[in-house]
Amino acid sequence: MDLNILLAVAAIHAVVLVIPGPDVLLVSQTALARTRRAALLAGLGVVLGIACWAALALLGIGLDRKSTRLNSSHRC
Repeated sequence: MDLNILLAVAAIHAVVLVIPGPDVLLVSQTALARTRRAALLAGLGVVLGIACWAALALLGIGLDRKSTRLNSSHRC
């Protein structure tokens, strides 16, 4: 791979990491426009949403590995 391409991709990754996502913007806007309690509840909602997504992703990986083992053991 060309070094210039690698540096360009690294620069893009660095910029994207610094830019706040919609979750940060939601919590920040709620903190500025509403009460502290509302901002904490918005943050809790974000955390619970991410936790559910992660649990479902892990469950999917576990199911995929289990089905792969079952399928590979039944081959002739």
